[in-house]
Amino acid sequence: MKEKLKYVVGVLLACSLIAGFMPLIGVGAMKLSVMDILKIGAGNYGDTELVREVMELFKEYLRPSVITVIILIVLILAGAFLTVVLDASKAYMAAIAGGVVNNILVIILGVTVKGKMDEVENAFSFFGLSSGIHFHISTIVLWMILYAAVFGLSVFGMVMKNGDKPVGKPQDIMPESFSDRTNPWDSPQDPKKQAYLDRIGQLEREREAAKKAAPPVREQTAAEDFHGAIGGRSGRYDSKVYPLRKRVQVFISRDGTEVYIAAEKNANAAAGVYYVAEYEEYCVEPYEKNSFFLLSGQPLGAGRRYYLPRGTEVYIGDRSHAFVLA
Repeated sequence: MKEKLKYVVGVLLACSLIAGFMPLIGVGAMKLSVMDILKIGAGNYGDTELVREVMELFKEYLRPSVITVIILIVLILAGAFLTVVLDASKAYMAAIAGGVVNNILVIILGVTVKGKMDEVENAFSFFGLSSGIHFHISTIVLWMILYAAVFGLSVFGMVMKNGDKPVGKPQDIMPESFSDRTNPWDSPQDPKKQAYLDRIGQLEREREAAKKAAPPVREQTAAEDFHGAIGGRSGRYDSKVYPLRKRVQVFISRDGTEVYIAAEKNANAAAGVYYVAEYEEYCVEPYEKNSFFLLSGQPLGAGRRYYLPRGTEVYIGDRSHAFVLA
């Protein structure tokens, strides 16, 4: 729902342009919208002599507001576009920031137009005429309702997104002697454990160099204690090795552009992975459509289990999050 909510916010921002076509100022029987102010300031109005004379008067007063109107329209469209194309967290921030800027410009425009209309009112009064200049409250109320909805839904979407993240730090699934207060990918390792991980990497290189050759006895001994590992191939996890526990499933999660591994399944989990030592295969179960891919670009469908041999390279979302099933 949080992904769809940003589209609703984007549509509401775009719909605020509707207020620009509604009457904002009444001058006697004549009603002027924001778009009318733009046209009059640009010199685009009727052809009759009477209309030209009246509009020439308004043009001189409203011309400074034309640039403000143009900037407001551009910012509304830009805010709606960014809200739709950005990921959820950034989209809601863009909507709130755009709404604040738009309302500041509207206040500036309203104050400016109100001052100019007061000058027009004084000009009419000087000749003993009553212009009947007034603002249309319905247009102002519509604008306030639209932006109240934009701000409210944006805040609601941000709260929902924060609620989907795991509470606190994910549990450490590295060997128990590793610190559970640091990222297991980046934390320093003692020499014995580092030697163990280096040994896994060495076995992988030897296996790929001679797949058909019988493994040496010393490799078989190490393989008996091997319960699977996930190696980073790109990005922040490049050249890192993440060992697994025997038959313990881990979950590769994706939150926007961030990819991380968690011990428990959460709302952002893209796939579950564990190692089957008997067959030297990894069992992979994607949870989302078009989220888990082989290196060739072939997606693995959601809701099914796939058994992939050791050495298979995969990626989550895009190739900047590539891993090898060691």
